[in-house]
Formats: sequence, C-alpha cells, structure tokens
Amino acid sequence: MIKNSCFMFLITIALFTICLFSIFAAFLFMELSPAPACQQSVESFPRPGIHARVMNSSGFNRCYLLYLPKDHDPSMPLPVVISFHGFASTPAGHAAVTRWNTIADSENFVVVYPQGTGFPLRWNSFTSAGWSAVDDVAFTRDLIMELETTFAVDKSRIFVTGFSNGGAMTHNLACELSDIIAAVGIISAPVVEPPSGCHPSRPVPIMAFHGTDDLIVNYNGAKFDLPFWYTQNRTQRNSFSYLPTREWIERWSQRNLCDPVPENLPLLGDANGIRFTDCANQAEVIFYSIEGGGHTWPGGKPLFGLLVGETSADIDASAEIWSFFQQHPLSNN
Repeated sequence: MIKNSCFMFLITIALFTICLFSIFAAFLFMELSPAPACQQSVESFPRPGIHARVMNSSGFNRCYLLYLPKDHDPSMPLPVVISFHGFASTPAGHAAVTRWNTIADSENFVVVYPQGTGFPLRWNSFTSAGWSAVDDVAFTRDLIMELETTFAVDKSRIFVTGFSNGGAMTHNLACELSDIIAAVGIISAPVVEPPSGCHPSRPVPIMAFHGTDDLIVNYNGAKFDLPFWYTQNRTQRNSFSYLPTREWIERWSQRNLCDPVPENLPLLGDANGIRFTDCANQAEVIFYSIEGGGHTWPGGKPLFGLLVGETSADIDASAEIWSFFQQHPLSNN
C-alpha cells in the first residue's frame, strides 16, 4: 500500500511538472514570437495609440511598435524616443516594463519599440559574435528615416534607450549614429565596443543605470562563451567579454572631454549617482549605481525570476532619462 501510494505521488508530481513546463513553454513562445499584427503593414496615417508596423531594411522585413501620444497633432513636430528591448523580450513586453507610454502621454512625444530578430529575439549589438547577417545599425538609421517621412518629427530630439542586450545595442548606436541621435539612456547593458573602436562624430550625452547585484550582466564585467545556437558558425563557440560598468562610463567621459573627477549626485535611496561635467558641447555623462539592484529597469514594472533580482522603487529610470533628454537636443551638442 505504501509503495503504491509513493508511486502514485511520484506520477502526480511528474504530470504536474510536465503541465507546468507545457504552460511555460507556450507562454515563452508567445512572448518570443514576432507580433502577429506585424504581418500586416499599416499604410494609413496612424491615430494616437499603439500600432504595429513593418518596414524593409537591407532585404529584411522588420517590425516595430509605434506609440503616438493621446494629444498627438500631425502638424506638430514631436520628439521621438526609440527604446530597444532586452534579449528574449518583445516590444510589447518592453513597453510594459518601461512605462514609456505613460510619460509620452503627459509630455507629448512619440515612442518607438523596435523588434529584434532571431529566436529568441535579440539585437546584433556586437559583430564579434557573428550570430547573424542582420545589420541593426543600418536598420535603426532606416527606421529613423521612415519615421521622418511618416509624420512630423523634431529631428533635433531623436533619442535612444535600451535594456540589457538592447542597452548594448544603444551603446553601439551612440558610437555609430551620433550624427542623428541626440542622447542615449542605457540600462543594465553588457557593453562591447565595436571591433574598430567607438568613434562618434560628436560628443554624445549619456545616462546609464546598473544594479550592483545584477546576476545576468555583471556590474564588474565578465567573459563567457556564447551557446552554440547563438552564432552562425556551429562548429565553434565564440567567447566575448563585456566591460565593467564604471570603465565604459569613464571611457565616455573621456570621449566627451569631461572633467575626469565626477561630482556626486544626491543619494536617492538605493540609487547612488555621479555626474561628469564640464564636457565638450555640454555632453555630460550621468551614471546611477543601484545598490542591491538586479537585472531590472529601475522604477519600472518588476521582473520576476531566480536571477533577476530586485527592482528599485527609489528612482524612476524612464522619468530621469526623459528629463535628461529634454536638456540635450542635438542642436545644442
């Protein structure tokens, strides 16, 4: 009787585990798959709200979500914030985490959430990995050109942000597209400089955040092997290193010709900030360490998982980044 009871108990646990895994797999597939709405391009001028759109870049059909604020006036040129999701996330998921749409409604600007490629969805933010032939720098330039032809855009106020892999992509764009991007905001990014180096055509204002207890993208940098499915070359694994957070921040302060000694910002709970000032063309560099923070968007929708860690409630990264962006239009840099 006892053996039969134990056997039935084990069977029940196994079936429960399989059920949970199936539900998780289905949810994961839905989260990682391209938005079904992106299979249809919207030709008419979109109304306020969220819209899925498709464009062609370098021979690939690319998807993005476009959010027009509630008081959008087609005749008024508006600022644009382009925000890149993290590895294995989606534009819609990223919008929910960052809460950019709420700020866009109150401040009257456009938000664009591009979608990566591959499975899981990701950005080709460092060419040394060689996982894809997709040129996401060219895609971003093409995307900005499409936005400028679709509706009235304030070309002096085109900004870029990104989280994790999307933050690494944002860093790459600051190096490569400084002629059209006014300023950037980077969250929890594994920063790898382009193989040819980072040589922006002008100083780029930077605001960044990183949790000290981030178990996914180490605050102090790391080196690891990419899994076999991540790269084009299936016969070998590619290793790559990303920089310690403080090191890549200091590199930007040097590029922007800032005073090498930063000033301390007022402590905001777990957010400990520094600012590099006296920079060329007022292109200051601001960095917040989130003490005890995990792999999250500070002030955003909390993420859950064993490795994700704590989300700061003491500082709102989206609000801080938007305030920073307002001070740094392209015409002033």
